Amino acid sequence: SVTHQFAMGGGNAQKSAMSRERNAKDAAGGGGGGGSKGISERGGDTASKIAAGQVEKAAREAKKAELAEKKKAADEKEAKRLLKATKESEKVLKEKETAEKLKKDMEKLKLSEGAAAGSKGAAAVAATVATAAGVALPAIEEKPTAAEAAAPVAGENSTEEKPAVEATPPAAELPAAETLEAA
Repeated sequence: SVTHQFAMGGGNAQKSAMSRERNAKDAAGGGGGGGSKGISERGGDTASKIAAGQVEKAAREAKKAELAEKKKAADEKEAKRLLKATKESEKVLKEKETAEKLKKDMEKLKLSEGAAAGSKGAAAVAATVATAAGVALPAIEEKPTAAEAAAPVAGENSTEEKPAVEATPPAAELPAAETLEAA
């Protein structure tokens, strides 16, 4: 950036002095000089400038590729997180739907149980419904019917006769075949 002050007047000596001063500043600042030598000093070696430009461009491209790779990794991580969240929400939704269905089935069961007045099959139906839904039910206390509650238990002050012949014991209580052969 060379600044020139153009003198409107004055003699040649004044203009020459200004020109020498300007040229000295340019030479001190590495501005080169006139002629082919000055041009090469000001412009430098074109091949080396081209090579330096290519190195800078390669560095910019490498940085750009690195940033793109980081962004891609972050996007993939976010996609995995969203997929996991979606699966979890679908699972919760399915569990909620199953619970609502089970609740409706239990309400139907209670209605049918009320109509059957203590039917033993109601607990079995509830267990079947729960098993089909994949849900564990708490233990349901079965209440005996009025007729069952009034009937005496066999063996307690009952008038029932005991059988004359005892029933055959289960296979587990029978002696093993080896002991029979030894006798």
